Amino acid sequence: MRLVWWPGLVGFRVGQLTVPGELSVDTAEGPRAETSAILCTCGRSGHQPHCDHSGPCGE
Repeated sequence: MRLVWWPGLVGFRVGQLTVPGELSVDTAEGPRAETSAILCTCGRSGHQPHCDHSGPCGE
């Protein structure tokens, strides 16, 4: 099931929150430009705050 809280922000009951926009993601190699990020909402990701599909969304 898809949930929409405000324009562009999309969440799914399986434990993900998709955040669109012009984002800068810090990585070991330095900042990286992205157009969206998938964040974990179930708390099981080993790559917090990002979803790594180790929770219910990966089942």
